[in-house]
Amino acid sequence: MASTNEELYAQEGLDVNAALEFVGDLDLYREILYDYYMAIDEKSKKIRGYIENNNIKEYTVEVHAIKSSSRMIGAMATMGIGIQ
Repeated sequence: MASTNEELYAQEGLDVNAALEFVGDLDLYREILYDYYMAIDEKSKKIRGYIENNNIKEYTVEVHAIKSSSRMIGAMATMGIGIQ
């Protein structure tokens, strides 16, 4: 994770300015970004399991949640995948 604001803004794939429109505060943004980072592996495993078990309902819920979280951290490319 980025340790300075400059490093944070330089992270490829994150639109920090877009994220700040949603969260409004850089400290809160850092907390949300950390939570996203800590949860993404488990969420990915869940999604793979839902696909393997053809559980479309839970898959849809989880993908929508990731899309929303991705938007909050400014990961617009990831958010776009959830829209497709």
